[in-house]
Parts: sequence; C-alpha cells; structure tokens
Amino acid sequence: MVTIKDPIHGLIHLEGKFQDIVQHPLFIRLKYIKQLSLAHLVYPGATHTRYQHSIGVYGLTDKFFRMFTRSFKNDIDLKEIESVKMYALLHDIGHISFSHDSEAVLSIMNNKLTYNYENTSITINEEYTHEKFGEKLISIISSELDLDDYSIKNYNIISDEIGFDRLDYLVRDAYYTGTTYGIIDEYVLDLIKYKTGGNIELDIENGSSKNKRTIESILIARYMMFNNVYHHNTIIKAAAILRKLLYMALEYDVITFQDLVDAGDEAILWKLLNLDQNKYKKIRDLARDLWYRRLNKYTFKNTDVEDFDNKKILEYMECDDLFIYWTKGKKVDKRFIRHLGGSKFISLIDQLSKDQYLLIEVKN
Repeated sequence: MVTIKDPIHGLIHLEGKFQDIVQHPLFIRLKYIKQLSLAHLVYPGATHTRYQHSIGVYGLTDKFFRMFTRSFKNDIDLKEIESVKMYALLHDIGHISFSHDSEAVLSIMNNKLTYNYENTSITINEEYTHEKFGEKLISIISSELDLDDYSIKNYNIISDEIGFDRLDYLVRDAYYTGTTYGIIDEYVLDLIKYKTGGNIELDIENGSSKNKRTIESILIARYMMFNNVYHHNTIIKAAAILRKLLYMALEYDVITFQDLVDAGDEAILWKLLNLDQNKYKKIRDLARDLWYRRLNKYTFKNTDVEDFDNKKILEYMECDDLFIYWTKGKKVDKRFIRHLGGSKFISLIDQLSKDQYLLIEVKN
C-alpha cells in the first residue's frame, strides 16, 4: 500500500492496481508538469503538479464511494466503482509539459505527432487534445498493468461541472496560490447522488437553503478563481509569450512532441534558454524573458478581438512582435443551476464560457 499525506484531503491510500498506476512511468512524469503552467510567476506557491491533482481527484472520489457504499449495501457494482476510481487517477494522464498552453499550440499546427514509449508508438493525425492523447496512454497502461477488464473512460462524476476534477482543482489551486477564492464546503459530497454508469445528480431540488448555498459557493469560487488567478493579466501575458516560444521551438525542431511528453516544464524551458545565441537568438531571448520574468517589454494591445480562426491565429504566431493568447469557448451545462432560483449565477458562468482572444505586442 502507498499512503500519501495530501494537504487538501489528508491521508490518501492506494493499494493493488491503484498503487501500480501511480508507480507507472507514464503517471510519474506528471510530477514534472505544473498544474497552472506559469502562474507561479505571479503566485510563487503555485508550483503544484498534475501528479498532485490526479492523486487528489482519486482521494476525493475514494472518499465519496466510501460514504456511498456505507449507505447502499446492495446493488453496488464494485467493478464499476473501481473503474471510476481508476479514471479519477488517470483523467489528466494526457497532459504534457505546460499543459493547456502547449495543447493550444499543437491544436493549430496540424502536424502528425508521434510519441514512442518503449516498444509502443502512438501517432496522432487529428487536431490534438490532451483527452485524445490520454486515451492512448490509458490503453498502454491498461495493457501493461492488466487492467483491460476495467472500463476506464470519461465518467460524468469526474468531469461534470460539479465533478471531482473541478472540486479538487478549485480548492487545490486556491491553497497553493494563497488565495481564498476557491474554498468549497465538502458538504457537497452529501448532495451528490450516484447513478449507474458513472453519472451523478445533485439532490438539491427539494433541498434546504444550506444545500443551495453549498452549490452557490462552488459557482462563486469558480468565478473568482478565473477572474483573479486563471485570467490574471500577467499570467495571460506570460502564457501568450510561452505559446509563441513553443510554436517557434517546434517549428525549428528545437524540441519535439516526444520532449513535451517526457521532459516536464522546467527541463523544456531550461533547454530553450540555453540554445546557441547566434542560431536561435529569438527563441533563446523569449525563454530567458520568461525564466527571469522580464515581461515589462510586452504590453496588451487589444483585448476585444473577434472572428478568429486557426488560420488567423497562425498568422499572428508567425509575426515576430505579436503574441496571441486564446481560449476556445465551451458550452456550459447549466442543469444544476436551475435549482438555485437566481439568474445571477447563470450570468457568472456565462462570463467564463466565451472565447477569449488577447493580443500582446513588444514595446518599441
């Protein structure tokens, strides 16, 4: 058995197949990928990793099912519960160095991506996402650890708007950034009703005002974390520079997809800031600006750009003095908000679901 003392959820125990998963090389590499990419440039404590988050999601899921199985002794599919817990551990296995920033770059480059792990080769010919890559890595881990009898797939209880992925990262990110925005009452676990197939429902339609306040706290926590941490101006500025840097490094074959998967954030950045100054001056300078937090020569030019597509984004990526940060809008599932009786909370979530395009330029 492996016992981990987690600052968020306390003691987390992993044994059997779960212990094998956390000791697998493809899982261990998550120790070298920061959860919030460059957020530590603003919040120095934000150096926590995808590894810690994955363990935390597992811990929260395990805690829930311990409560669940005590309440319902019969008609429990233990194999399904174990499969859900495995997905909780592996839900972020597809993340690579710099997480969403490198994913954004790879998604517009449309390159054939190949990753080699021991005697297995993975090729991605479609638009890159960490979810697609994660499915391929899960397949490798399942084969090596004899997990093929389990159905390790995307379960709603993990990925839902109020799933355990979000419940962990909001609290964890708040803790490591030293903010109070992401505080969530774990009472929410008592409101979750588990359904066959890994789905959940919230038992708040006829619930007390405390139930509603608990859900409201999650919505507000998410809103505050996005506005004060994830979309902090300096963090977005640094992310725009990083995306330009990664794009150029990949275009010049200074780094490869294999490097992004295996090396981790610090190793990639260290390699780039030590490149030959004569041959790769632009790439080297960008890397050093990030490493030493020299961001003053970059300034926001426009924060209201519309009608961008991948072709337009690529044009900006190829322009030396322009940097662009973008997020793709997501359709937000609002079914759990309807119980709250307040449109203001739907409005808060709407603000987080829009496309965001920010242009940054180098000061003359």
